[in-house]
Amino acid sequence: MKPRAVPRSEYLIDHHQVIFDPGAGWQCVCAEFTTTDDCRHVRESQGQHAAQAVIANRMRSQRSGHGLERA
Repeated sequence: MKPRAVPRSEYLIDHHQVIFDPGAGWQCVCAEFTTTDDCRHVRESQGQHAAQAVIANRMRSQRSGHGLERA
């Protein structure tokens, strides 16, 4: 069996732990997130999470012999 890419769900951005839970969404421990439900740590983690999904899709595509898919 080939190993599968596991979507990352925890990030460490500037010493702040950011967690993505598909059922609950994004969470950060910083004061800005606590007051606004958004912060730069979450936005950076969202970008990393999206990039990981693109890479995983390309890897699956290459393994299946279909070439690269455009994101």
